[in-house]
Parts: sequence; structure tokens; C-alpha cells
Amino acid sequence: MVFCEFPSPGLDIELAKKFAKEMHKDFPNLTLHFNYAASFKWHKFPVVKFSALAEMGYKLMHVSAVGFRSTMKSLWDCAVDLKEREEQAEIDFEKGLIGHPMEDYHKFGGFPNIKELEKKYLPNEEVRKKYEETLGYGRDEKT
Repeated sequence: MVFCEFPSPGLDIELAKKFAKEMHKDFPNLTLHFNYAASFKWHKFPVVKFSALAEMGYKLMHVSAVGFRSTMKSLWDCAVDLKEREEQAEIDFEKGLIGHPMEDYHKFGGFPNIKELEKKYLPNEEVRKKYEETLGYGRDEKT
């Protein structure tokens, strides 16, 4: 795999094409990597489509820091909403999760699978003790 750091977000698509073409002359099966660097302001420039880059041979593409920045933004927005609307912000947020993959973060994180493995491999008394006093997930379940 080869990673080329292009000089700007206003990338001339011809530069990416030329780089890919030249690399593939000598290495036809070479995987190329493209970075939508978080330090660039992509919204100010014409968009280089992922599909166009893939056709050129850029098979690995990432939008650096997107997870981190989206988490920071949503946490900030949530904190502001909590400050302004207090408990109603949490109630509305919780309602917005209904039907979403993150609705049950225990399930998403695999906690039910862990409990099944514990039941299978740990003594019954140990599993019962572990969960009988909990206030969280599994409180109402029979272990």
C-alpha cells in the first residue's frame, strides 16, 4: 500500500489521477490510500468523490478524525442542551434513540454475550452473586 499526502484540499483531481496512473505502471495491483485530512476545509473546495478515487485505485480511504470530531460536536451540543433544558433534554435524547442501533448500548457492546459466557463457564453461585445486587443491566433477569 502507498499513501500519498496531497498538498491541499483543493486537490486537482488530475494530480490524484496522475499519481495513481504512474504508480500502477510499475505496480499494477498496488493499493493506494487517500486521506480526507481533518486539517483541510473540504467544504470550501469541489468534492473529490470517493467513488472516483476508488476507480483510480485508491482502495483505502479515510476521513481522519471524523469519529473524534463528531463525538466532540455531539457531546458539546448535548451539554448545551442539558444546561438549557435540563432533564427534558435527556428525556428527548432517550426518546430519539428508540429504534436506533445505540438504543441499548449494553446489547450493542455485546454484554448479553458476555453474560452467556459467564453462565456457561462460571459457577452458578458466582454469576448469581455478581448480578443480584446490581442496579443496571440484567437487574430483573434470572441468572
